Amino acid sequence: MTFLAEWVRRAYLAAITILSLLWVFDVPLQLGWGGIVQEQFYLVIAGLVTGAGFVQAPFGKRPGWIEVTLAVVTLLVWALAAFNFGDWIVDPANRPPERWIPGLVAIALLLLSLYQNVGFAITLTMGLIGLYGFVGHWFPGVFEGQYVEPRRLILYYYYDSNGVPGLVLGVAATLVLCFIVFSKSLEAAGAAHFFDRLAMATFGGYRGGPAKVAVVSSGLFGMINGSPVANVASSGVVTIPLMTRTGIKPSMAAGIEATASYAGQITPPVMGATAFLIAEFLQIPYRDVVIAAAIPAALFYLVLFLQVDIYAARNGLVGLPRSELPRARDALAEGWIFIVPIAVLVYLLFWEGTRVQKAAIYAAAVMVLLAIIKQRSLSWTKLVEAMTVGVGREMVPILLVSAAAGIVIGSLNISGL
Repeated sequence: MTFLAEWVRRAYLAAITILSLLWVFDVPLQLGWGGIVQEQFYLVIAGLVTGAGFVQAPFGKRPGWIEVTLAVVTLLVWALAAFNFGDWIVDPANRPPERWIPGLVAIALLLLSLYQNVGFAITLTMGLIGLYGFVGHWFPGVFEGQYVEPRRLILYYYYDSNGVPGLVLGVAATLVLCFIVFSKSLEAAGAAHFFDRLAMATFGGYRGGPAKVAVVSSGLFGMINGSPVANVASSGVVTIPLMTRTGIKPSMAAGIEATASYAGQITPPVMGATAFLIAEFLQIPYRDVVIAAAIPAALFYLVLFLQVDIYAARNGLVGLPRSELPRARDALAEGWIFIVPIAVLVYLLFWEGTRVQKAAIYAAAVMVLLAIIKQRSLSWTKLVEAMTVGVGREMVPILLVSAAAGIVIGSLNISGL
């Protein structure tokens, strides 16, 4: 059973990535499947990510029959809406049980998978706002909502473009996923190690050197990955032990790394999912969001760097011995290939006006090509794994939250709140 569950998990995660990339490059249209609309694609993604969530975060120590069954049922109920979307959307007044019961099951499973992967607080929040759509007409004063027939509300959440298969899920499944592919291509090629070495060579020898390295390396890694958690996991394993070794308290070392990693969400050119939502909701180019974020991000890291320097001076902290530090020239000679894809991405976004999704994929392709040329021993198996299953794994919590956000938006829209 463990083998089957693992197979289902990997298949679902890889399918999320592959289908999203096919959609970004308009492959269905090129194959003559022009009748497929974006909501149908979003519904399939909702089914895949909800199902993957069960086998990725099982109820027990390992996924079993329950998780696999839920994964299959989840995909079926969301795929049902995708398959019948054209007929259902032109006949909204007809709400037989064979429509709203699968919808109710799909929404309940989505919230359960969200709870398993993201936690209680956000699930409760989104669930209560979704529930408000059913009971809002009982609230007093300005909180009184419009009454909506329950079956209509379930179907509104289920397959309407203002519900789950809406803008937020669409942004996550295309824009955010493509930048995660770009980030994974750099990570798989060893970019995190390069950024650590470059920061170490530049600042490791100064007072409080390891702490400054944490700030700089987290800022550099934040440029290619808008996830604070991934930033801590990659940089922190190197910088935190170095900081404690030079006399910084463990709690302070962790605080410096966490704070430096947190700003990766606002560090261009790759930022957190919110940056893409800003661009979509305001209908402005993503490059405008990048320009707007550049100064706050630079100020954040400048101030944090100065705070670390003051802390080091106050506590008499010294840097690492020069004999233990790499040379900046050697680090650049070894890792110049990681600068090229970032430059390509910036060029495509600002000078060529390439669609954001495609720009990220083209930059990822440049990274893969350079990695193959520079590192002839690069494992194709590991590369494909990182770019399919690895990307899908990172997208699960993002897509689950994005799908559930559709319930929130739908509730706010239809109730009048």
